[in-house]
This record gives sequence, structure tokens and C-alpha cells, in this order.
Amino acid sequence: MEVKKERQFIYYWYKEFSWSADPFKKSIPVPIDAFIAGYEEERKKINHFIIENKRSCFIESDEGMGRTSIIKWVKHELASYPKLHVISLDSSMNYNQLVHSLIDGFLSFKEKLPFSIKKFSNLVSDENLKSIISSLMNNISIDYKKLVDFLNSRISSKHYVIIMDDVDKLSPENIGLINYLLSNDLKAQFILSSSKKFFDKLSLKEKPLKIVLDNMDFDSCVDMIKKRIEGCNGKDTEPFSSNDLKMIYKKSSGNPSLFLDFSREKAIDIALNKVKFTKRSSENLEELKQHIDEQSKSIGSEDEKEHYQIKVISKPSHDIILEPVKHDKIIVDPLKVSKDKVNVKKIK
Repeated sequence: MEVKKERQFIYYWYKEFSWSADPFKKSIPVPIDAFIAGYEEERKKINHFIIENKRSCFIESDEGMGRTSIIKWVKHELASYPKLHVISLDSSMNYNQLVHSLIDGFLSFKEKLPFSIKKFSNLVSDENLKSIISSLMNNISIDYKKLVDFLNSRISSKHYVIIMDDVDKLSPENIGLINYLLSNDLKAQFILSSSKKFFDKLSLKEKPLKIVLDNMDFDSCVDMIKKRIEGCNGKDTEPFSSNDLKMIYKKSSGNPSLFLDFSREKAIDIALNKVKFTKRSSENLEELKQHIDEQSKSIGSEDEKEHYQIKVISKPSHDIILEPVKHDKIIVDPLKVSKDKVNVKKIK
């Protein structure tokens, strides 16, 4: 007769919940508008900022609070409107790449040729652009005024928004360029994000809209993982209980990134608990219950029943305290713990 083998190891832990993938990965799921959660008031302010065509919007927060998600959400939403033109900059760019990204969308085919073949520089008639190309080709700093004049001439009356995440990670040279663009009359809006206090170092002509992302509230954190779980073919926030979610939130202090980390840890723990690493008979269960009951009764009177702790001895002279319980309740897993590993003691 063939005996069904008990599983004693898992690798694809998320499949224990019939999920198609790990919903708690750090990568931001797409489409972002289907997964964005929390910060409703902050996002409304950004929307109002775009409508009013204000100068600059600074989004700042500590690490892991969701500013990159907000930046990606803004880009996604603006892409829906043909009259809104986005210049997306990357903080990892070097100086030449940053300048090139600023001007590239305004160049004709002929104007792009000198960047790859120097002899075609005579095809460029715009004097400001000629100066910019010459500086880039010779690896020298460009004339910022000529850059602003060139951009303004091409922007004209169109609506442009320059967006960059992690501005504080730019090189000093690139920070100087961004600061100049912010401080002069470039006809574009800026939406920039960084760690806290960085923007205070910049010199600006007018006061920016400053959005600070503080701790995400509990309901928003729960909504975030609910959307992610359902995006992986799961249901609601299963397998977490309401107590699980409260514990995870408390541990994360409202940091969305940490909330995802601790949710993943808890989900893996729940998945592992489905696996029977050691199989024991029902007789052992009854034996363990009886052992706990006898120890509990031997150390106190009936009116002290609620003041006991059950401990599981993990190593010689090392006890793991589980929680206070009544003596007649069992809180250790009989499939994993034999009676010689259980000790009941009175709380001091």
C-alpha cells in the first residue's frame, strides 16, 4: 500500500495561499493607479498644484514612506493628458545625461545628429543650442542662461512638468543645475522628491508647495496589502487576522515599506505552520494536555488559575515564554512539542 508522504519543506511559500506571486515585493506593482494606497489629501494637493500651474512642488519623507510611489503615480496620471508634457529625470544621471534629458524632447532629427556625429554640428541654427552642444561635446559646464533661454523658446505656451525622484542623491554639479533652473524663469513646473530637510538648502524665488509624507495610517496600510494580495489572485487580507494586522502596523510604526516587510514575514510564518515537520499521534496530544494540567494544578490554588505561564524549553536552561493562560488551555503545538519540553510556572 502506498503511503502519502507528508510535506516537510516549502520554497514557493505564497502558493500555500493560492497566490500567483509574492505580493509584498519592494518593487512597485503596475498599473500604479490600481495599487496606490493612502495619502489621499497629499495627492489631492498635487492635483491642485498641476491645475493651478504653480512653480514647484517638493515631496519629502524619511526612507520607505512612499514618495517613489507618489512620483510614479503622478507620472502615470499626467500621461493620460496629451496637453501635459512630462520631462522625467533620473537621479543616477551624470551631468551630460541630465542636460541631454532636459533638451532631447525639443530636438528635431537634424538637431540630434551632432550628438552622435560631430561634423553635423553645422546643421544646428539655434545659437543657444549650438553653445549647449559644444559644451557637452567638450565636457565642460554649459551656460545655464542659454539652457533656460533654449528651453523657454521651445516650451513656448505648452504645459511642461519636470519630475525627479531622490533629488538628494544627485551629484553636487547636478544639484547646482537643478537649483539654477528652479531659481530662474523656466516655463515649467517642477515636482521633486527627496529625504527630509534637503530642499531647505535650495535658494528659490518663490515658496514651493511642500508635501511631507509622515506615517501612513492603519487603514491605508491594510488597503495597500489588500490590493497587492488581490493583485496576486488572493482574497481581501487573507490569511491575516485583524490582530495580525494590528501587530504588524504597530511593529512598522506606519512605515509602508516596513509594513510590507513584516507582512511578508508573517505570511511566510503562516505558510510554514501548514507544514508538518514532525508528525505525532493523537495519543501524544492527550498526553501533553494531561501533563500541562497536572503541572498547573500542582503550583497554585483554583482561584489562581489565570496566573500561569506555559513555557517551551528550546535549549537547556533557556525558556521561551509564550503568554499568560489559564491552566486548562493549551497554547503549544502538540505536533511539534513533546511533554518533556513543556514547563508550567507561576507568574511572579
